[in-house]
Amino acid sequence: MEMDNVAIIESIGAYLKSLRQQKKLSLEQISEVTRIKVRLLEDIENDIFTNLGGLGYAKAIVINYARHLGADETKILNLINEKFSQKPMHISREKSIQ
Repeated sequence: MEMDNVAIIESIGAYLKSLRQQKKLSLEQISEVTRIKVRLLEDIENDIFTNLGGLGYAKAIVINYARHLGADETKILNLINEKFSQKPMHISREKSIQ
């Protein structure tokens, strides 16, 4: 059953990479169609989102990539929301104490 397969994949990068490999597409082919640099696609597949220019851009780039792979957009949005709501990006405590 497909639900069992979905439960195994816990990361955005693993999900997208497995879809890309199933479709036998290279990162270069995806890059040509999406205009997303290969380096950024590699980062996404490795779950490195710090180089994507902030949360809004990161979400947009990941969704763009996912659409071109024919990924389940609801699933991708849920994974993104889980990933980015786990912890705040940066909170400086020193200034707020004063």
